[in-house]
Order: sequence, then C-alpha cells, then structure tokens
Amino acid sequence: RRFNGELQIHGKSTWFDQDSISETANFQEEIYKGIALSDNFLFLISPKSVASPYCADEVAYAASLGKRFITVLLSPVDPATLPPALATVQW
Repeated sequence: RRFNGELQIHGKSTWFDQDSISETANFQEEIYKGIALSDNFLFLISPKSVASPYCADEVAYAASLGKRFITVLLSPVDPATLPPALATVQW
C-alpha cells in the first residue's frame, strides 16, 4: 500500500488490486481486467510474493498479454523461485 501511495504521489496512475476491487465483484475477473487494462505490470519481489500461487497466476496472465514487467526487490529471494516470466527481467 505504501509503495502504491508513493507512486500516486509522484503522478503515476495505478491499478491496485487491494484498492480497486469492490467487495461484491468476482475477484479473479477484476484482477484479470486490471492487468489487461494496464500498460505495465509491477511485481514486488519478496519470499511471500514468489511463493504465492495467486501471484504466479497473475504474472503468467500478464505475460500471456505481453505486458512489460517492472520488478522491485523488497527482500532477497532465490532467483530459481521466481515465476518464469520474471526470471529474465532485470531486478
């Protein structure tokens, strides 16, 4: 949330799944819609994010749409644990 807030303070337009999905919406559909409408896919690398099957699914979906990946290393991880689409991105 802090990272998203800072991006917005600096004039970046963001779609953030924790803020942009209503409680009554189909969560997965809304995430896919947000990814599809975005120009870039920002992935915060941490042990939890690379272990998450939900994050892996979102990365795979973004890759299938040819999205540009932007990665930020929050905590050290074993590079072998990264989703395949992120393994070749500079981080």
